[in-house]
Amino acid sequence: MRTSKNIFIVEDDSNISYIYKTALKAAGIINVEFASSGIEAMVKVKEIQKGKKPKPALVLLDLGLPDINSGLEILSAIRKNRVTKGIVVYILSNYTDDLREFFLNMEEAKPDKFLLKTSIMPSKLVELVREQIGKVG
Repeated sequence: MRTSKNIFIVEDDSNISYIYKTALKAAGIINVEFASSGIEAMVKVKEIQKGKKPKPALVLLDLGLPDINSGLEILSAIRKNRVTKGIVVYILSNYTDDLREFFLNMEEAKPDKFLLKTSIMPSKLVELVREQIGKVG
């Protein structure tokens, strides 16, 4: 299955989702799909794995989701499946920077980047998203 230029964002905080959506839309990035819970995200990941939805160019994944143990369950589901294992996943979390090395050194569920929500400006996030979309042919 071909990778699309879509972005998939998993974020349970509606205020943060609004900021991301507004910044991306202002930058002309309109193919953005959101999941506001871990369960909703898992359903969408399974649809991608079954070919019912296109593979996104990038997943922005929150770790602290209220309805599952952690966003790491979603990352693990992505990495363990042959269809989705190559999807680029950036963790966007409020977990402290001290845990960055822990997440980046995970074997089975390794993110491509770990970004601290409190340290990244919307303009920088847009820049990172544009960079990743540009890699998709």
